[in-house]
Amino acid sequence: MCSKKSRRIPSLVIKNSCAYFSIQHTTQKYLGDPINIVKILSDYGADEIAIFVKDFASLDVCMMLPYYCTRPISISGMPIDFQLLDKLLTSGYDRLGFSIKDAKYYADLSLRYGNSTLILHLNEIKMFEKITNLQKNFSEIIYHDLFLSGSRIGLDRAKVSYLESLSKKCEVSVEGGFNQHKDKDVPISVYYSSEFIFRNNDLESVNICPVI
Repeated sequence: MCSKKSRRIPSLVIKNSCAYFSIQHTTQKYLGDPINIVKILSDYGADEIAIFVKDFASLDVCMMLPYYCTRPISISGMPIDFQLLDKLLTSGYDRLGFSIKDAKYYADLSLRYGNSTLILHLNEIKMFEKITNLQKNFSEIIYHDLFLSGSRIGLDRAKVSYLESLSKKCEVSVEGGFNQHKDKDVPISVYYSSEFIFRNNDLESVNICPVI
């Protein structure tokens, strides 16, 4: 299993109670039943499983997913509704993810759930310069490279180097373009689409460890 600094984390988009993968965070392709997929990823020892929910109607199935998962699991994309967030954590989610548009709630979220429970998602690299005072509120900050998201052409190494330089202050991860062969040596955590695993019948890549 990979060290905490270099985790490889498969992600699922849940929409209309089904699992999808996205290209540049806009185009979705059907992947399968989310419960079955989570069970498979969990059985193969994923470092963590990241759930991104796209509609309120999918929350019922999302509530069920931790029951079928023995690995750490996070969920992002929910509205700021403390009663709902309480239920998600009670159902078994380990961490909750939020975007920069939720900034006004960060202090309340941190006070209510603790910093170790919270993830921040950013889709602009320049935003890191503007959130230095907020990093203490999150266990992890994930940069989404929208141009590369949903592809396997390889991570942008210049951006990876910049993100690595920030990791001394807060755990920083990247999503977008991960190629398990080209990017084995990437020293920060990487989120990537579960679609690549099932399309290529490559379940061994679920817990691939980089050679560092």
